[in-house]
Parts: sequence; structure tokens; C-alpha cells
Amino acid sequence: MVKSDVSDRLDRSVAAGGKLYEIVRSRILSKMQSGEWRSGERLPAEPELALMFDVSVGTVRKAVDTLAEQRILTRRHGSGTYVTGATRETFLDSVFSFVDRKDRRIDTTFRVVSMRLTSPSEEAAEVFRLGPGQKVFRLKNIRLVDNIPLLFDDIQVPQNRFPHLTVRDFREADAGTTVLDLLMKQSSGHVVRVEDRIEAIGATASVAEMLQIKPHAPLLHIERIAYSFGNIPVELRNRLVHTKAARYFNNWGVKS
Repeated sequence: MVKSDVSDRLDRSVAAGGKLYEIVRSRILSKMQSGEWRSGERLPAEPELALMFDVSVGTVRKAVDTLAEQRILTRRHGSGTYVTGATRETFLDSVFSFVDRKDRRIDTTFRVVSMRLTSPSEEAAEVFRLGPGQKVFRLKNIRLVDNIPLLFDDIQVPQNRFPHLTVRDFREADAGTTVLDLLMKQSSGHVVRVEDRIEAIGATASVAEMLQIKPHAPLLHIERIAYSFGNIPVELRNRLVHTKAARYFNNWGVKS
């Protein structure tokens, strides 16, 4: 049985200014953001949450329903409600949304181009709202298929969001570890939403050399911003893809 902590109980004078279930929703998100409830963990049962927040079960259920609709929580029949957000598997599906001409998933290897703590690009400074002197972890790598370059990634992560993360963590990570793996180990790195902006561009001379293509060859440019709780951006990724051997694939929703 979960006991109600005084700090968890809703102040009715504060709640009067908004819908009670929305305030419960915010409290649940706060516990996820603090790391108390992490990705993949089961939440207390609704009666226990009602006791914790000193509200009715119906109010808790509406708050949980809202988070489930946003895919931040997942209900499992007969098991309970779990923190989902973006799990490693679902996020990887979206991060690498490419298949071959027969819609088969492409297996890639990657080659690190550079990895450092540095000043942000102008775009990253604006996205992360960084001030003078603030830094980003910047990683550049190439993904290859059968040793042939397929895409180039330029990834920036704000240092101020991950004070315990170091360049050494990235360098010493296992070969199969992704940037997402490292971020999700931090409470502030739980990704709950991503935005993609896609356009066609011509390859610059430097990118053409890395991808072993001709300058100005057509590339798919994907700008992706990943957000954690509170609509806080935690990763900016600019991806350039040579689509001769692959095509973009997006499969969203629940399979019936």
C-alpha cells in the first residue's frame, strides 16, 4: 500500500485554478522527470495513486488516460500501467527509419567522425536556448551498409541538461550503445516526443567526400529535435541520407 506523502497531496486552493485531473497529470510527469518512475517501470495501482494525491480514483483515471493517449504511459491488461514515453526499441525505430527497396530493415555499422565538448552551432544555441559560454556534446558519425556510406549524422546534446555526462562516457560506450542509451540513463533524458523536418538538399563538398558521392548529389536532410518532459529539447540531430540504397519508412500507430 502506498502511503500519501504530505508533499504529494494536492493543495485544493491551487487546484481550484485548474482541472484537478490536469494537476494530477502534472504530478505524475514530475515524478517521471525526477527519475522516481523510470521508463519501463509499473506505476502504483490507481487506488494507491488516488491515496497518494488525495483525490478520487476517477480523477486519477482521467489523468492516466490522458497520458496513455499521449503514449507516455501504457496500459497492459491484467498487469497495470507502465511508463513508456520512448523506449529504446520504439525510439530506435524512429531514429533509423530506413528500409531497402523491398521494405526490409537495413542493418548498418557506424564510423565515428568526431566526438567533443564544444560550442553549439547557431541552430543548436537557439533550439536549446543556450547562453554565451554554454557547451554541447557534439557527435558526428557515418552509418554504412556493407561498408558503403549511407548517411551522415551530426548530433548535438546540451551539456547543461546532463551535468553528469562526459565525453568519456560517449567514448567508452560499448559498440552497440546509442546516444539515446546514454541519455535515458539520466532522469532528464527520457524522450517523450520528437519533431522531424525533412527536405531535399545538395551535398556539400565535405559531406560528399564522407559519403563517397559527387558534390551537389541529392540528399535527404532530416532535422530532428527530441524532447523530454516539459517540452524541453534534449537532442538536435541533422541527418543527411543518400537514398540510392535506402528509402525513408515511417510506421506509426498500433497494429490491430
